[in-house]
Amino acid sequence: MNTYKVYFADGSAIEVRATNTDGARAEAKRKYPGCVEVRGNARVYGNAEVRGNAEVSGDAEVSGDARVCGDARVCSNADYMVFQRVGSRLDILTCFRAKVGIGIKVGCFSGTLEAFTEAVTKSHKENNPKIYKEYSLIIEVIKNHFGLED
Repeated sequence: MNTYKVYFADGSAIEVRATNTDGARAEAKRKYPGCVEVRGNARVYGNAEVRGNAEVSGDAEVSGDARVCGDARVCSNADYMVFQRVGSRLDILTCFRAKVGIGIKVGCFSGTLEAFTEAVTKSHKENNPKIYKEYSLIIEVIKNHFGLED
């Protein structure tokens, strides 16, 4: 058994005894449910939040008002985008690579890009065409950024 330091998004760290780094991360998550890990040269600062099972690593910098959550996997700055003052509530929309597909967090919505697209169509296409168009354009930018086909 070796002692490993595991660093969290808030800058705190704990020491964990384990046989390897994967074991140390698992032990930290067992002891501190809901904790998130920041590894390598990655940084989280400003009003940014990293929650759930999200992982930030490599040279990624999550900053500003970004909200990275769920099963996000942010390894570089190209793995997430933030749009500010969007929608009917002028909210912050964060999109990020997840274990499967692209994740979206905006207001009370947290889910996949596909689910977000469906929710936007259902909520805004008939009721608020201006907001529908705004979100549709953002969805196209997200697809282009992450190299997704229609």
